[in-house]
Amino acid sequence: DPPAPASPSAPEEHAALSPTHQRGLEAAQELERRGELDRSAAAYRELLGQAPGAGGAYIGLGRILLRQGNAGHAQGMFIKALVLSPQHAGELVRSLAREGRAAVARAALEKVITQALKEPEPDSVFLQRLGIQLRDTGQLTQAETLLRAAIKARPGDPALEQDLATTLKLKDVITQ
Repeated sequence: DPPAPASPSAPEEHAALSPTHQRGLEAAQELERRGELDRSAAAYRELLGQAPGAGGAYIGLGRILLRQGNAGHAQGMFIKALVLSPQHAGELVRSLAREGRAAVARAALEKVITQALKEPEPDSVFLQRLGIQLRDTGQLTQAETLLRAAIKARPGDPALEQDLATTLKLKDVITQ
């Protein structure tokens, strides 16, 4: 397969990475765009050694593993990225959809969602962020489920209730 262009990482991650780590992520992404997959994978791994929370590096490694035919390990990388930074959900779905591999992204999302909903005390902020990302990629039923779980974990939060209302309005518009 020809290499697909690497997506830029989510803005929240950019703010969290130091300028040096951000340059490392961009260099790894550029190597990936040019099809230098071994060098790119090495650069992503080096970045993760220095900044283990760099979710964009996990997504990049996952894309490379997919191209190399290792879907199982790729999915593991995607799950790590989503657990670290739910804001990567949209990036993950879009980048894999461009490669015709949206099913892999959906499977990783499904595992993360299932695990998050099984938690005895779910992280309402994580659920909210992931719900918003799913809503923004058109996965409204999953978004609704996550936002309802977030409200259950953090009742009375007006921002959460507004996020759910927006999601429900979108669902209503689409079904009409």
